[in-house]
Amino acid sequence: WAKMDDYKIYDDDRSLGKTAPSIAGLKFLKGEPCDVNDGKLHVVIFVAQYDKGNYPAIAAFSELSDKYADVTFTAIFIDPKEETVNKFLTSKEDPTAVPPDVTFPVAWDGAKTAVEAYKAALLLPAITVPMAFIVDRSGVVVWRERFGQNYIVQKSQFPAQLEHVVKGEALISNGKAPVEEDSDDDDDVAEGDMSLF
Repeated sequence: WAKMDDYKIYDDDRSLGKTAPSIAGLKFLKGEPCDVNDGKLHVVIFVAQYDKGNYPAIAAFSELSDKYADVTFTAIFIDPKEETVNKFLTSKEDPTAVPPDVTFPVAWDGAKTAVEAYKAALLLPAITVPMAFIVDRSGVVVWRERFGQNYIVQKSQFPAQLEHVVKGEALISNGKAPVEEDSDDDDDVAEGDMSLF
């Protein structure tokens, strides 16, 4: 299980300050197609239907999209099959198992073109789901955060950071990432001692 600090984004995160890749080429399954370079504030959320742990994040971002009408929210589903996402968006069979309604545009990235573009442009080793980005009016990523079972949107810094961006205020600073100490066990060997045993 990941610890809370595993989710923390620091001021020197390599993705911050980078231009967000276009999402215009994706197939939009719900809402009007949009792109991150249209001069508006954007929240781009990568999610997957196959991981039910994403459902609380989708619900939380639906609430945020209702609160911030001037921010364009887009969910990018990375499921391999389009019909899986469409079924997710329209399923009302069992009210107790209904996934959260997505109240904002939904795009499908079955070929992982957006995933690969975001990884490359933002210098990320992976795009895990759910992961969300705040993109400012100039198309630059100003915040990103990933979420998990023990680190939900409501307990993250994301809502506060979005509020700061909307108001044109400085973001909360987490300082620079801590430097991890080298755990090389060879340091315990005395100089000149070449023993293998």
